[in-house]
Amino acid sequence: MNEKGLVKAVLSVLGVLGFLMLIPTMIDPLYGYNVPMVFLYLGIITVLLSVASSFIEAEPLTVIESMVVVNLTWILSSIISAVAIYETIGVSFIDAFFESVSGFTGTGLTVFRNLDYMRPSILIWRSIMQWSGELGIVVFAIVIFPYFYRIGLRVYVAERPFKLEASFYRTAIEMLKVYSILTAIGFLAYFYTGMTIFESASLIMTTIATGGMSPYDRGYEVVFERSPITYVTVIVFMFIGALNFSLLVRVYRGELKALKESEEFRLYLYTAIFMSLLVASSYILNDKHDLWGGFINGFFNNVSAISTTGFSIGSVSALSDTTKVLLTASMFIGTMSFSTGGGIKALRLLIFIKKFKLWLLKVVSPAPIKKVLTIDGVQIDEDDVSNALVFIVLQALVALVGALVVSSQGYSFVDSLFEVVSATSCVGLSSGITSGAAPMGVKVTLITLMLLGRLEYVQIASIMGYFAWRKTLKGAA
Repeated sequence: MNEKGLVKAVLSVLGVLGFLMLIPTMIDPLYGYNVPMVFLYLGIITVLLSVASSFIEAEPLTVIESMVVVNLTWILSSIISAVAIYETIGVSFIDAFFESVSGFTGTGLTVFRNLDYMRPSILIWRSIMQWSGELGIVVFAIVIFPYFYRIGLRVYVAERPFKLEASFYRTAIEMLKVYSILTAIGFLAYFYTGMTIFESASLIMTTIATGGMSPYDRGYEVVFERSPITYVTVIVFMFIGALNFSLLVRVYRGELKALKESEEFRLYLYTAIFMSLLVASSYILNDKHDLWGGFINGFFNNVSAISTTGFSIGSVSALSDTTKVLLTASMFIGTMSFSTGGGIKALRLLIFIKKFKLWLLKVVSPAPIKKVLTIDGVQIDEDDVSNALVFIVLQALVALVGALVVSSQGYSFVDSLFEVVSATSCVGLSSGITSGAAPMGVKVTLITLMLLGRLEYVQIASIMGYFAWRKTLKGAA
């Protein structure tokens, strides 16, 4: 194992965390609070360690080592953040860790209460965690620390597999540019439609990152009641945050036809509309909302679910089981591939649908069929098809097992399944189970599922397989 390379990569990424931790130290004094010194100390220490790591001479990382870096980075970032939150506001460490994991994974489930009266530094830090965690702290490391881009390629590909341009450094710059522009436009749109400056900054970061954390106990609903027009802007940016990033970059370049040409985009758009109509109908028929209220609440909450953002209007816990199941299905599907969201992703769903259609054709056809599976004109090989199908099965099994574990604590199975899928798909909608008063076993289960949903199973399985393989070889020797 390349220990020096691992240390260099992890410290490089954590240096970005250090820079970000300095932001809350500038927020509190503006509102009459003392500087949160723990954020200041930890921020400075991690930045200095990151700079010092630039002098470490190390071999390039292998793919497995890159996966280890990704896993370590998100866990260590959550631990460091938890220490800062724990020391600043005095909550239990498990609650601080839960909030940090939920933040960096872009989930949005929260065990905090009295957010309306919490220190501004903690509120803005929750938004920063989601904004930076969902784009990928690795991208920030590549941009801020130029020496890091040489090993950043493997790390980022391990985190979110996709085809890169020849210059990964240029790609990272372009991604960060588009992400920042969307955030800035969203901030202005939110402010123009009635949000305060603080609300606009907090909520656009968690919207474009499909994270869903809010500075209020009742979430976005507080803003909606005061300024209903924000409904439109929030839905638009939730949907944008769920789109494939490479597609967004192409649109940014002026290639608007890319949207029409993308099979994944068309499937995601049609699925979002179809599921929203189903959920709205359930609001009206099963939850006895009037026609207008059912459409407004149902459409918004389903877009939030399928974009894995986690904002909500009205009480989710009070909904009928039918509506909860429909929202659970949307959360399970999730966003497009290579986006800030979670779920099985529209691309895997598209592969499953095409594979199923091909299987049906072979079953009913009297003659052999040699048709191959293609997406956007590109042939998909059997390994990619197998990986997609295995992931869908794993996601379903993990959700089922998690729901059984949570329901064993006295919660209904439907509510447990809703909460677990919300965690594994990194959504943040809650059926009412997640709270500071939830049993320790439930909190630990949800923390584990949020990390699994963020890091996905291929990485973890590959790392475990690698170490098992090494152990076997050593035993044979």
